[in-house]
Amino acid sequence: MHSMSNRREMDQTRDHLADPDAIEQTVRGRDGNGSDRLLRLPQVMHRVGLKRSAIYQRMREGRFPRSRVLGPRCTVWLESEIDRWVGEVASSSGDAIRLPFRTSRDPE
Repeated sequence: MHSMSNRREMDQTRDHLADPDAIEQTVRGRDGNGSDRLLRLPQVMHRVGLKRSAIYQRMREGRFPRSRVLGPRCTVWLESEIDRWVGEVASSSGDAIRLPFRTSRDPE
C-alpha cells in the first residue's frame, strides 16, 4: 500500500507526463519510425540495478529519464533513453574511479 504522499507524487507525475504529444512520440519512437522499444518498470529496474523508489526519486531530481504514462496503470520508459542513461553513468563512473584515493594518513 502506498502512503498518501507517494500516491500524490505519483498522481502529479502521471498528470504531468500524460500529454498526447508525449504518448504519440513514445509509441512512434524517437526517430518517428517506431524503432524504440517501450520498457515497463520491472525491465527498467533489471537494466539499471535500482529499486522502484530510487528510480522515482532520481526522476523527481532530474537525474533519470522520465517515464511516459500510457494509461491508468501503464507507465513506460523509452529503451533508448535508459540505454543512454546507463552509458552516461558508466562513463562518469570511470572518471570517478580514476580519482586519487586519499586516506587520513596522506599528506595534504
